[in-house]
Amino acid sequence: MYFGRMDIAYRKYGNLGLAVCGTLCGIVLIYMARSVLERNLPGICKKALGAVEQSTLYILMIHKLYSKKIYIVLNDTFHLKKDNVYNVVISICLQLIVGVIVYQLIELIKCGFNAIKKTGGSIA
Repeated sequence: MYFGRMDIAYRKYGNLGLAVCGTLCGIVLIYMARSVLERNLPGICKKALGAVEQSTLYILMIHKLYSKKIYIVLNDTFHLKKDNVYNVVISICLQLIVGVIVYQLIELIKCGFNAIKKTGGSIA
C-alpha cells in the first residue's frame, strides 16, 4: 500500500500524480458511501451523520490540533500501544464526538448573540 503526502509549505510533493489520484478517489468514495448510507439507514442514524457532516471543519481542527494528545491520554488510560486498532478507533470516535460538541456549542453561542441583537441588547 502506498502512503504519500504533499507538503506545500516546504514544496515537497513526493509522487504528486499518485497523491492527487488517491485524494480524488478518496473523495469519490466518501460521496458514494454517504449516498448508500443515506438510502439504507434509519432516521436516527441519518441525524447523527448529519450532525457529523455539519461539524466536519471542527472535527478536522480537533484532529489536527489534538490527535497526538488524545493518543497519549488513551495510551495512559487504557495502556494500549499507539498503533493498536482499538486505540485508533477510540481516538477517531473521540475526535468525532468532540468536534460535534464544539460545533454545537458554537452554534448555541451564535444563537445567543443573535437573540441579544434582536432584543436590542437586553437579555430579558
